[in-house]
Amino acid sequence: MKYETGRPLVDVFRAYERLRDRRDDRQWAERAAWDLVERHHVGVDAVGDALSRELTLLRDMLTADGCGDDAVVRDADGTVSGRPIRDLLGMPESWAEETAKSWRDDGIDRFDYEQPMTIRDVVVYGFGLSCGLALMFWIALAFAVRDWGTPGMTSRVFLPSPVLIDVDDVTQAGKAVGLIAWPMPLIPWLLTMLVLLVGRAYRQVLADRSFIMAVASCAVLAVAGIALMVAVMMMAANGPYAHTAWMLAFAGLYGLAAYGIGRLWRERDDDDADVGPMADDLLMNDDEWLERAASLLRERNDMTDNDVRRICSEAKTHAKHNGSTLVAEFGTPGEYAHRFAPTGKNRRREFWYWVFAVLLALANIAWLIVTGGAVTWWVVGQLICFDIAMILAWRGWKANRNH
Repeated sequence: MKYETGRPLVDVFRAYERLRDRRDDRQWAERAAWDLVERHHVGVDAVGDALSRELTLLRDMLTADGCGDDAVVRDADGTVSGRPIRDLLGMPESWAEETAKSWRDDGIDRFDYEQPMTIRDVVVYGFGLSCGLALMFWIALAFAVRDWGTPGMTSRVFLPSPVLIDVDDVTQAGKAVGLIAWPMPLIPWLLTMLVLLVGRAYRQVLADRSFIMAVASCAVLAVAGIALMVAVMMMAANGPYAHTAWMLAFAGLYGLAAYGIGRLWRERDDDDADVGPMADDLLMNDDEWLERAASLLRERNDMTDNDVRRICSEAKTHAKHNGSTLVAEFGTPGEYAHRFAPTGKNRRREFWYWVFAVLLALANIAWLIVTGGAVTWWVVGQLICFDIAMILAWRGWKANRNH
């Protein structure tokens, strides 16, 4: 069942700060909450409840001058208690780890791993992110205009015209004169949808099949998507051209589409759905249980296929040895899968993904140099962004290993 708490997380943070009128108490709670959510994949509601209980424990440790959340806790001499919260409750990372471990050891399911995006989310976020990306494209195109004094240049950049311009109608075709290939306003949407669909396919195939199959399916989908975008742009390589303002217009259309679809296509209400799967899980036979548990373990994206097979095999052997069913021994597949602490292998995978992206960017620059092409600031900026992402992923992997 869905775990509920009656207190928003931000209110819990404020209560920590008000207790002794100390900012570092709130920072302790925020760091503990962040660690529970990001490292241990604990649901936000469960985090708020755990911190509320710890706040009560903290208040009991001190001498309170009054009662209630708004009372400032003081020492016996009347001064605000000055002992650092880490001396009273420990470091937030250690507290978070102990809390998550106690839940896993006791078989209490307070964990909430990220689910693959639904088709509805892919569509809505696809249009929403395309709005911002198209706006960025338009700004870059506006800065690329060389001569704003040319008659009609302002209208080309700010006022979309339904009239397409052939290459013979202008002395120089391209972004420098406020013109773009007619299908170019579609590129932000195609690019965004490709990224979101690749991400969804990875998580879906990973849960249903294996890590290798997930990577392979994403590679095929990415190549097909890139080929489609290249084909679209090649169709209009020699014109006709449209006003750069169409990129701005499409940014607005993408934003309206995201808002409208989001309003009309409602998210599924999971309040009742949480009860159904739990009841069905308790009626599973052993084969169904193993299939579901394996799917949940792979879906976490922090275990290898061998890890999943080993864990499921050990569960099956244990139940068979005791002459019992897997449901009777371990509860639902979700409760069993959540007993295992995060391994950090998803951080390693993320690091190697960005290494691959950096190598592709370097290969692109090398190709441009060899063929005599122009190495633009856009290409260099892309490489810098990939480098930063790779460094951050490496730091996250290293921090997880050291922890």
